[in-house]
Amino acid sequence: MTVHAAARSRPGRIVAIAVGLLALGPVPAAELPELPPAAARGLEVYRSTCMRCHESDPMRDRPGSAARVDGGVLTAIEVIPSMRGLRDRLTLAQIADVQAWLDFVVLLPGAARPATGWFVDESAPGRALFHEVGGGHSTQLVLHHADDGRPEWRRLVARYTGARVGVKDGLARPTGGQSLVGAWRPATPDPAPMPVGSGFATADRIGVQLPRAALGFARHAFGGSGAPIPANPGFPQAGFWWNRDEPGRGFALEVQGDRLLIVAYFFDADGRPGWLASSGAMASATRYAGRWQRATGGPTLGGSLRKFASATTDAGPIELDFETPRRATLTLPDGRLLPIERLH
Repeated sequence: MTVHAAARSRPGRIVAIAVGLLALGPVPAAELPELPPAAARGLEVYRSTCMRCHESDPMRDRPGSAARVDGGVLTAIEVIPSMRGLRDRLTLAQIADVQAWLDFVVLLPGAARPATGWFVDESAPGRALFHEVGGGHSTQLVLHHADDGRPEWRRLVARYTGARVGVKDGLARPTGGQSLVGAWRPATPDPAPMPVGSGFATADRIGVQLPRAALGFARHAFGGSGAPIPANPGFPQAGFWWNRDEPGRGFALEVQGDRLLIVAYFFDADGRPGWLASSGAMASATRYAGRWQRATGGPTLGGSLRKFASATTDAGPIELDFETPRRATLTLPDGRLLPIERLH
């Protein structure tokens, strides 16, 4: 049964609402998901606004490149000259609805939609992972602790082709790069990255296969609900952030509701990778003020399940002032102002 036949026999399904806009190929009717309200609203905006320039099937035209990319539609409106007029015509809520529609279109049965944001290892609290897909790659930042209890991180950048991640270079531990407040200096690449396998069991679960251990990460809910919730409209976008002139450190940021969780990953004075975290309610859609925390004594990458944060120390103030959901000014602990922006 084709999608269009399924629409006639199962009103209320996506293709019935889409009124024949998409030709997604043969899909069993029982597997066709219900169209979420946000996606339904986004479809109407897409039909009334976007189809003036684009094809009815977004996957056959440029809008498809914004699917599965957090903030992809808003980014396109901001950076593509011919689309900038839409910023005055559409509300942030309407832009988010169009994003929901595009995300839904590519979420075919059997494919896992990778979430952007924080994941935690439920078997070892204190081991965490931040994930984002951008530019055709899956980037994963894995937070853990070294054998001596110091916080460390490793990073995986791999080709993303669907539910599986095409790992090439392994889970890398570079050294010797830029500290949080220091001047830029190049990091030394890891000469022997840890070989791993990675993939998405569902949209909210990531599996990482290490040489001697299998880790499972589930989406982290920190927005005051039992499940992850979207950021409030107009609040900062989830993803990796950086300063393009000082690329030796980075920031992994997500907002759920009005609560922000950010990790700075950098290199300590002795060159080892280290990280700090800060979390709390934002004062507004454009401002966050809190304290950096340094946690020690947590679980190692693939071994000890020591209790997380057996010691947590204050590491100084953090202030974030957002000009847009993609650009901000970060006040570092030494008082210096650092412009940062979304990496993807």
